[in-house]
Amino acid sequence: MALVRRKTPSIEISPQQLVEIDSPTADAIEREYCERRLINFLQRAWHVVEPKIPLSREGLWYMEAMCEHLEALYRSEILNLLINIPGRMGKSLTSVVFFPSWIWAIAPEFRFIFGSYSAYLSRRDSRQTRRVIQSSWYQRLWGDQFSLLGDQNQIERFDNNQSGYRIATSVGGLGTGEGASIIGVDDPHNIKQAESDTQREDALNWWDETMGDRLNNQRTGGKLIIAHRTHARDLSAHVLEQGGYTHLCLPMEYESDRSCFTKVRPRDAEVETKQEEDTGETLYCHDPREEEGQLMDPSRVGPPELERLQRSLGSYAWPARLQQRPSLREGGMIKLDWFPRYRVPLNHYDEIVQSWDTANKKGAQHAYSVCLTIGRTKGKDHLLHVFREKMNIPETQRTVKNMANTHWGPVSALLIENAASGVGIIQHLQADTTLPIIPANPTLDKETRMDIETPALEAGNLWLPEEAEWLPEFETEMRDFPSSRFMDQADALSQYLAWARQKVPTDWSMY
Repeated sequence: MALVRRKTPSIEISPQQLVEIDSPTADAIEREYCERRLINFLQRAWHVVEPKIPLSREGLWYMEAMCEHLEALYRSEILNLLINIPGRMGKSLTSVVFFPSWIWAIAPEFRFIFGSYSAYLSRRDSRQTRRVIQSSWYQRLWGDQFSLLGDQNQIERFDNNQSGYRIATSVGGLGTGEGASIIGVDDPHNIKQAESDTQREDALNWWDETMGDRLNNQRTGGKLIIAHRTHARDLSAHVLEQGGYTHLCLPMEYESDRSCFTKVRPRDAEVETKQEEDTGETLYCHDPREEEGQLMDPSRVGPPELERLQRSLGSYAWPARLQQRPSLREGGMIKLDWFPRYRVPLNHYDEIVQSWDTANKKGAQHAYSVCLTIGRTKGKDHLLHVFREKMNIPETQRTVKNMANTHWGPVSALLIENAASGVGIIQHLQADTTLPIIPANPTLDKETRMDIETPALEAGNLWLPEEAEWLPEFETEMRDFPSSRFMDQADALSQYLAWARQKVPTDWSMY
């Protein structure tokens, strides 16, 4: 099926000005405004489905990011789209209600099949779509483009007189027969089903086998998955492993090392870009947040609400459902029994190394600045001390200098991550001190960096004390990683382990 937009003149005028214009002209302007971009349509149609709940202006950025990717799917600029975003952020309304309604305003011949883990949810979204299309607002603007057929105007399926239709199904349904221009699933797993290997595999097989050949045109048709994460082996993980999906991933709290880049070009010309390592193609950033821990929409979920959500969901569920980084329930990446224990520190160490992970700002919502002090001798690495405080950059600079002369002697290597706040701290210390600064340049995400270093931990190369004031928090973060609330201690540890692994020893008798 050809993907053709109905051509209309481009008129730059805001919807607020429409009230000052006579009705026929105002309708033509509003129609052109809505057809131009899905986000425009969403803002104008919002009142139809949520007449009492205003659209959040603070959250408009992530809705626009979703809309830009959905538009690219409609234009066949991308063919497979995965969107991971927390629940209750308008993902269903945007993707399976407003999106098909907007396309029918432009190309009413399009055919859709949308599913969910629940037939109830699929029918709910189908009713909402029909509610938009049958509204007086929509009919006033596009009533002359198509009409719904009376003999196929049901909850599970409704057709229009231009050969388009929208079918609602559920995971496991739609055995044979129908195809579509775009197929999609909104939340393929519920929380309990995701914990069942059998039910989770059923959902994966349904997507691969039942829905896999439903596109009417395999060259131009689109596949859409939109969900919050539920399990480390859910459908999102499955298709990411298969490859070929554009992945828009927006966590509740901003994590700088997971900032989302895709091939879809945003309308904002000032957006940050980078080059894809394998192909050299330009990737565009879709998360405008800059501060670590910055929330998606503070008008809806601020720090107190987030804290309540985290307590309610628990340490296993909230990293998946809010941050889109699930872990396996049977344990994290690091096992506490990998760490041998020492009773008291040695009197002498051949080397004292400190590994710093520095934060940008001081505040309850920001990350900690962390320093691990490690004593090295004859192949044994003793973690001697963990410093962990929330500090601003000047405080961090002073603390790094003060801590460099330890109880066990001066440091022989001082590792500082050469990114974000660490860049300025390194420059300041190199200019003002003779400390043995070693800039560490991370190129991978937190989880991958630690994954590379886990063999050293599993081999028992890092010893922990039997008792220490800082030990419980360190053990908790290691046990829960990568689902920990904060991962600064883990970052500092993987940074040290990478340095130790790559270090060329000058005295081989130590090893």
